[in-house]
Amino acid sequence: MLRETVLPPLIKAARDQRRVRLWSAGCSAGQEPYSLAFTILELCPEAAKLDIRILATDVDPQILRRAEVATHPPEEARAVTETTRKLTNPAPRGGFSIAGKARDLVRFGILNLIEDWPIRGPFAVIFCRNVAIYFDRETQTRLWRGVVA
Repeated sequence: MLRETVLPPLIKAARDQRRVRLWSAGCSAGQEPYSLAFTILELCPEAAKLDIRILATDVDPQILRRAEVATHPPEEARAVTETTRKLTNPAPRGGFSIAGKARDLVRFGILNLIEDWPIRGPFAVIFCRNVAIYFDRETQTRLWRGVVA
């Protein structure tokens, strides 16, 4: 759905000189935002030259440092398709690192989703299900209100 329905009009908007922002909340070690960057670059190889950016946030500064280093272990290399392999570089012990083109699309920041957000968007797409599943119903409701506000 993302590749076929959501991204094409966003890429068109970016090619028409408009700002496009996507947000990966609770990004952990960066798999989600980098996967999103791979998908964008497959559809739009010139994306890094356009005003397309992915904000990737997490509450844990250590995991964000790991995400910024952008090196992943061999077991995660198996999930990288042949098409996106060209956006990675080999890393020690059979792992891989994210190449510059994909890294250029992603910006990382520390953010606790249950506190005030210094972020003001607007965002075309927000990925937060992977983190919201850990919240109780009341916190999820507050989160959804913050996301759509």
